[in-house]
Amino acid sequence: MRKKTIVYYILPSLIIFAGYFSYFFYYDRVLNFDWGFFNSFSLLLKSIILEYHRFPVHDPWVCGGVDILSRPQNWVFSPFIISTLLLPPYVANLFSLILLSFIGTWAMYKLLRHYKVSTTVSIYCALLFVNSGWFGLHIIVGHVAFRSLFLLPIIVYLLLTLTNIKKFVFLTLTMCFFLVDGGIYTFMYSLILILLLLIFNMVPVKTFISEITKNWIIFLLTTIAFLLVSSAKIIPVLSRTLVPSRLPQYHMSLKEIALSLFDPWLTNFDLAKWDEYMLPFHEFGSYIGILSLFIICWYSRKKVFWRNNLKEILLLLIFLWLATGFGGDINPGTLLKKIPMIKNAHVESRYFIIFMIFYIIVLARVIDRNITSKLLLIVILGLLTLEFIYVRNYSSFEVFKVHSEQAQYPTYITKRNITQTLEEVPKPEVYFQEDIASKLCYESIFIPTEVKHIEEERYRGEVYSTKRDTNIEILEFSPGFIHAEYEYNRLGTTELRFNTNSHYSWVVNEPHEIIENNRNLLRVSVYKGEGVVKLHYKPPYLKYVIIFYTLGVTIYLIILGRMFFKNGLKSKFKNSKTAK
Repeated sequence: MRKKTIVYYILPSLIIFAGYFSYFFYYDRVLNFDWGFFNSFSLLLKSIILEYHRFPVHDPWVCGGVDILSRPQNWVFSPFIISTLLLPPYVANLFSLILLSFIGTWAMYKLLRHYKVSTTVSIYCALLFVNSGWFGLHIIVGHVAFRSLFLLPIIVYLLLTLTNIKKFVFLTLTMCFFLVDGGIYTFMYSLILILLLLIFNMVPVKTFISEITKNWIIFLLTTIAFLLVSSAKIIPVLSRTLVPSRLPQYHMSLKEIALSLFDPWLTNFDLAKWDEYMLPFHEFGSYIGILSLFIICWYSRKKVFWRNNLKEILLLLIFLWLATGFGGDINPGTLLKKIPMIKNAHVESRYFIIFMIFYIIVLARVIDRNITSKLLLIVILGLLTLEFIYVRNYSSFEVFKVHSEQAQYPTYITKRNITQTLEEVPKPEVYFQEDIASKLCYESIFIPTEVKHIEEERYRGEVYSTKRDTNIEILEFSPGFIHAEYEYNRLGTTELRFNTNSHYSWVVNEPHEIIENNRNLLRVSVYKGEGVVKLHYKPPYLKYVIIFYTLGVTIYLIILGRMFFKNGLKSKFKNSKTAK
């Protein structure tokens, strides 16, 4: 029993932590790249809720003001909002990655066990997935929103074993998590997996349809719950988001494919090999190593290998084809880029992670069915584990040496006003400097703006009037709120122009009116005399989204409670019967 505890629980846990060794070693340092973006976003959410005591809907300090909920990668409605509120930004994001590494290991283990791979081989091959170079490279650059990709194996497992209504409940619940956690890629890849597994006749459709007819009420309620919870992401994103083109169609050469799969010493610094694609190596690296490929090739000489693994091999080749862009216009990725909402945001090389899932399935089955010597099994699993951990940590250590800093995040953002907009202030500095905003700042969505910064000739301050004899002072400019006093001494009305983006979510106190126009500066009409303008950022859909989300979560909890209670009673009844 003690030996099993070490082999099945303690050692695998240590191996997962080993994948993050460089992050523990440099515990007092923070990487640059997108870590700055996502750590800043965590700080922003935490500050708006706990310091400003508001619902996080608006960021006034970047890009002329950004709608938070329409950011595809926001996690306002995700369970990880809890860790965001309780922990420092960097710790919260790193914690989420480590936690999902553990869950992802379990998910891959369940998938391999479905393929009748032995317990030991399933555990240690599952660890290869979460410790793969692909995850290592994307975590280095701070792709926190990719954390849900650790859970992709559970989607494959649930689809392959979709024989009862419980699996459907967990399938939709997992996909809901992908959406609300900002895992747009993960959700999209799940849809593609559903399509391909159906085409390959790997989903037990007839059995599932039979199950639906018996449990149609649960099926209907689950579908409704899925749509209600998903609305928390779908409605805001579709109502606003403009997604810019991020990457032209590319075509990796055979040499580049070989480098990405087999070179253990490539890091994000190796830009010379990838400059023509305008992206660094992390978008292409997906190390599998010579040893694992040799094992597969060696045993592929047997006919039984092809009979047992044909579908999985075809799937891994399809996703390898998609990821490499090989073939240009005849590559399926070219067709996928024509789908709205996918075409501009999509980087095909990220299909490498699904390639890894099916590659490890084939590898695990080959090892389990052909290596009968216990000593040889230990050696091979040990070498593969050490190889993957080394490759993952090598690149992260190299990047930590150059691209990390001792960034100290304050507990909260506390500034309450904007007195000037600068041209470009990087994150997180834009949130630390008092009374400033940044016209340019990296965002996951593109927002055209008429906002001016102080070095532009047409900049006239953060608020100005279109007519003379007007005194204006902004008393507060904070997330979702603008408070300004004015004195206008002429007859009629004047127009106050705020140096921030207009949006249909802005509402103003009476008798003032927001002026609708085809430009995107926020404009308010005021009358003669003294007055106070109070602008609040209130998305019209917000109350409906919160209601829908709450209803959806409630329905899921009722369904899960019913399933648990029902199974609990059955097991108790069986145990009591056995005891008699």
